[in-house]
Amino acid sequence: SANLLNIKILHIEAGLRSFDESMPEEFNRIETDKLSNYLFASEPSALSNLEQEGVNMDFVYLVGNIMLDTLVLNKQKAEYHTVLHDIGIDDKPYILFSAHRPSNVDKKDDLINIIDRVKTCLKYVPVVFPIHPRTKKQLIEFNLWDSLISLNGLYVLDPLGYHAFLKLQMCATIIITDSGGVQEESSFLNIPCLTLRANTERPITVDQGTNLLVGQKDVTFFEKQIENILAGHWKQSNLTSYWDGQTAFRIIQIFKEKIIPACKKYS
Repeated sequence: SANLLNIKILHIEAGLRSFDESMPEEFNRIETDKLSNYLFASEPSALSNLEQEGVNMDFVYLVGNIMLDTLVLNKQKAEYHTVLHDIGIDDKPYILFSAHRPSNVDKKDDLINIIDRVKTCLKYVPVVFPIHPRTKKQLIEFNLWDSLISLNGLYVLDPLGYHAFLKLQMCATIIITDSGGVQEESSFLNIPCLTLRANTERPITVDQGTNLLVGQKDVTFFEKQIENILAGHWKQSNLTSYWDGQTAFRIIQIFKEKIIPACKKYS
């Protein structure tokens, strides 16, 4: 609509690509980038993607990760959240588990695979699993809900607010997820992360962060990574300085210095 009305479009988190056409987000990202007049990228891989797609790089800016601005602003409030006490886990080690993507929860075999991974984790430490509505719906539909919630040492929670979930991330021993945002946050927090996907649109979390893609690989491989982390053998995060909680300020500066003057010139 903005494009048809000749309204300038600015895309934050432009250029991210998983190269997985089965993901609805992938199509939306590509189409939004095509229509946008200014593109703000969160990591270097996004710049390469946009350049390869023929985007005019004069209107592309590497500004950093806007989600981490939110994390930095809310981190102190999250530290005081009582979620750990509320669920009775307090200062004990635990694994934070999340899964919601269609590739992991829309088919019965894939959901069984998820449950197998939860069982593997429970051999070592308790697991906290906030259940996404989509995941819960599928578990119930495939008659797997009871087999999940009956597992000893598993804390199944309703969906959580931002501060509660951030607190769980901050205190987790390991984070297991299929969420792009959680990959970024875990790397920023320097918490080991295993991603239940074969690809990621945020490769910086693998190259410079704490993330490893484990996809649908066999449980033996998955368990080995759990053991490595618990033994203290894991990579430390070494993220770019652009992931510093100052992304919004850089965007505002570009507005002041380049975008507003350009709009005035051609208005």
